[in-house]
Parts: sequence; structure tokens; C-alpha cells
Amino acid sequence: GRIENVHTIADGYSEIIEVITRDTSHIVGISAEDINIPDEILIVALVRNGVTHFLPQQVIISVNDVLLILAKKEAIRKVDRLLSMRPAYL
Repeated sequence: GRIENVHTIADGYSEIIEVITRDTSHIVGISAEDINIPDEILIVALVRNGVTHFLPQQVIISVNDVLLILAKKEAIRKVDRLLSMRPAYL
């Protein structure tokens, strides 16, 4: 995925991250509930074709979806790993 925007909130303790999913990301094709996400990271919304899905646990993530991710500041590296490329693209 590609990070589009990052907004620091809660006096710098958390961040809202806007991501556009790419076909190279290993999270494409699975639902949020099937991703092994640490407790300090939460996918709070998925936007697809102008429709916003809040807490999209059962929505299958597709290419070009916009994900809004809430993460504790110390978990940002984990968000980066979450968005990493599938091994086939490395």
C-alpha cells in the first residue's frame, strides 16, 4: 500500500494513517478480521467507490481501497510491515 497522509492526534501518542492499497500488498484479497493486526493498530474505515465502511472487519480489501488506520505512535513500524509487498513482488 501507499501512505497518502499521516495525521498526529492525541498529543502525539497516536496517528491516523490514510493508505491506498496496491496490488502488491499482501493484505489485498483478505478481510480485516483475517489479518494478524496487533492490538495497537485498528483499521477504522475502508472507502471504496465513494462508500465508507466503518470498522470493516468482514469487507474483503481490494486494490485501490482507501484504508484509514488508527495506530499508537510506537506501532508505526508495524503498520509499515502490514502494508508490505507480497513475497511474489519482492
